[in-house]
Amino acid sequence: MWWLVLSEESRERAEAELDKQNIQLQQEIAERKRAEIALQELAQELEIRVEQRTAELSEALQNLRDRNFHGEPLTVLSFYKHSTKLL
Repeated sequence: MWWLVLSEESRERAEAELDKQNIQLQQEIAERKRAEIALQELAQELEIRVEQRTAELSEALQNLRDRNFHGEPLTVLSFYKHSTKLL
């Protein structure tokens, strides 16, 4: 209803401002969609890299176990001050 009480000039300015804000909003939405896609791609890449590195480490650990000819338990130092027995 407020639209009816505005002068022609005020209405034109209000419409121009609304058009400007709509364009800005569309640009922000497009930018967020691009950022979301980029984030999804990075997450997928990271997941693949983690899987690959886990496989590499598992293979290296198995190789160490296979080369342990003395029958002694293989010991790996953890991030803490104690060690962990693997075999």
